[in-house]
Amino acid sequence: MEILDASQYATHDRTIETLCANIAAKQIKAKTKRRDGSPGGEPISLVCWDYAQKLRSANLPRNAGIYETGVACSDYLRWWTKDMGLASVIASQVTINQQGGATTKGGGAWEEDAGLHVAVRRPTEKEAKDAPPGDIRRTAIAEVKKNRFGGTGAAEWWTLE
Repeated sequence: MEILDASQYATHDRTIETLCANIAAKQIKAKTKRRDGSPGGEPISLVCWDYAQKLRSANLPRNAGIYETGVACSDYLRWWTKDMGLASVIASQVTINQQGGATTKGGGAWEEDAGLHVAVRRPTEKEAKDAPPGDIRRTAIAEVKKNRFGGTGAAEWWTLE
């Protein structure tokens, strides 16, 4: 399974269209056999998009609002991932407000289209203390905020092997 960090394709041009075109080229190359018949590479299974709040669309002016930009990028990614047959994980900055609630910066547009919305946060002192030694919950807590496929609430961590 090839997991691709989309940021490795980010240059000065962080438009969703350019990033997707570069990733599509890598995917096509991976699925194409070399002249000697050997595979071109490992096809991508999952694309991770970090700093979603920094993505922009070539179809909008540079001064477009964060929500409008998020909607345009989200719509494009929804179409692109379906067309390419790829799964995507989209990450964005989270700010804790004075009431203790979390706000995803510009995340309203992303959250509307998401099938699964998971918030990862630092544990409280009590949560960290109660976790067994070496447990990831001493470092980070995952909470499912929205799930079109099942329940919400505290989530178990999993790893890819």
